[in-house]
Amino acid sequence: MDPKVAYWTAALVNMLATLALAFSGVAWARRGDYVRHRRRMMAAITLVVLFLLSYAVKVVVLGHEQLDVWPRLDVWVLRAHESFVAALVLAGGVAVGLALWKRMPVPQPRSEAGSRTHLWHRRAGRTALVGGVLGVLTAAFVLYGMYARMP
Repeated sequence: MDPKVAYWTAALVNMLATLALAFSGVAWARRGDYVRHRRRMMAAITLVVLFLLSYAVKVVVLGHEQLDVWPRLDVWVLRAHESFVAALVLAGGVAVGLALWKRMPVPQPRSEAGSRTHLWHRRAGRTALVGGVLGVLTAAFVLYGMYARMP
């Protein structure tokens, strides 16, 4: 098997695990268990950071993909995928930043400042989840094309 295809297969599994942790974290938050919510989200963030580090190593060891031999549609879907992942990372960073910087307590409906922070935290988190779901779908399409082009 092509080492790049093996790498991207593992990366897709990592992204699926990241999303599973994030959706689990959302479920815990909806139940009011913010300790478990935070643990799930921190685990998801850890997987994202590990992927980013592994990608840097992959580029050094295996190089970039040869996009000039890819069908045009696959390149467009890859660019869309990269945009969705960027949205996931940026919005997730905002959500984490708000949680850590503001030391977010359990939501207090009477606290206007706290509720505004929670609202932006939720919006950023939802944006990250949407980016993650669209990222997984586009990654699966790109990976399918990579398998199809293997000799």
